Amino acid sequence: MSLSMKPATEKISIRGWHASLLKRRVEYLGKVDAPNSTAAEATAIKVFCLNDDQRRRLMLQEEH
Repeated sequence: MSLSMKPATEKISIRGWHASLLKRRVEYLGKVDAPNSTAAEATAIKVFCLNDDQRRRLMLQEEH
């Protein structure tokens, strides 16, 4: 008798992240959806076409 093992499927939860640039005043860019902060950063850089200086000033905050 053989038992077949099904691979465990993990559900990746996509969360919303608010992207802003830090300046004298915070400049809100918009919202991106990603599973974690690293992916959210990469998505924000691509979606908002951020240059190197802007990338250093990027702030992400998870939606609650």
